[in-house]
Amino acid sequence: SSTRVGKAGINAPADRLPKHGTKSISSRAIPTRSSRADSIMSVNDIAMQSQPLLSIKDSSKEDRERFVVRRYKFEEPRLEQIQDLEGGIAKYFREDLSRRLLSTDFKKHVDGIEMLHKALPSIAKDVIEVMDILLRWFVLRFCESNTTCLSKVLEFLPELVEALKSEGYFLTEAEA
Repeated sequence: SSTRVGKAGINAPADRLPKHGTKSISSRAIPTRSSRADSIMSVNDIAMQSQPLLSIKDSSKEDRERFVVRRYKFEEPRLEQIQDLEGGIAKYFREDLSRRLLSTDFKKHVDGIEMLHKALPSIAKDVIEVMDILLRWFVLRFCESNTTCLSKVLEFLPELVEALKSEGYFLTEAEA
């Protein structure tokens, strides 16, 4: 029985074991050979990669913050649109709910959304009949800057959509 001394072969089991102080590398992480076209980079690509990803040399965040911020705003709804919406809400929604939805206080809006949210499972079919009015009211809330009310609307919408799906309802062209 002769003992062989020297380097272990490439496929020897000792080569597969991690050495002390090194990380084990999955064979999936080892790069494979790519085509010649993939491996050749143009001079422009190499030059571009040597540059920083962000160029902040002449940047002055403080100066930018001093400029007047131009907020993006949707077109303000016209008075007659608001009056039509108010008339629809007053006509088809219960008085206590319509008072909340038509209030100028966002806390009342939140209360109104919560009322709708709690009642949704039992009123899903009725909601379909006033979907156009409800969606127009949501759009008005999107145009406002109150994040509390907006987040309540955004919490309610997925459940409303699920309720509509369970009723087999598809939005009309006007509602969509």
